[in-house]
Amino acid sequence: MRGKKTAPATPKAANPHTPKPPTNLGEANNVIAGIAETQRALDAINGRLNTRVTRLQEAAMTASQPLQTRLDELIAGLLRFATPRRAQLLAGGEKSVALPSGTFGWRLGSPAVRITTSEEAVIAACRALGLQEFIRIPPAELDKQAILKERDGKAKVITGVEFAQGETFFIKPVGLETQLTKKIAPETAQEAAPAA
Repeated sequence: MRGKKTAPATPKAANPHTPKPPTNLGEANNVIAGIAETQRALDAINGRLNTRVTRLQEAAMTASQPLQTRLDELIAGLLRFATPRRAQLLAGGEKSVALPSGTFGWRLGSPAVRITTSEEAVIAACRALGLQEFIRIPPAELDKQAILKERDGKAKVITGVEFAQGETFFIKPVGLETQLTKKIAPETAQEAAPAA
């Protein structure tokens, strides 16, 4: 069985607007002058575009500032309402409160190691306590991941190390894809935690 014969490819016609390559130094000089002229024209267009974009951004920031201020105030007001009532709002082990207009609640962030003195002082404290597993060598530096894993064990006794776990207050209004959040400082999170 024979395969189909394909027609030979027709040569692509040259673009009539494509400049011809130079053939001598005089023409090469003219090409460079043309490159400079073309680039200046492009730079001018981009400059006008950037100026317009900057003006639009400034106008949008000015127009959105009162709305952002109101949004921040509404979130802060809901947080002020919810924080003292947290235990009753989250009764039964709930993590959030669902209302017809949306949901709000609290989420714990990831725990983190916070060094309250110099790292060298903490390394010295680890060595004095025989806790070499918290020191990476060389160079001598703290292994914060190892310390974090032992936050409820050996690492609790290291002077200069604290464990922080921030919290986020979140609001998810119905009909919005965006979830709004406000970070709560670790100290506030501990104060606001429901009594056990």
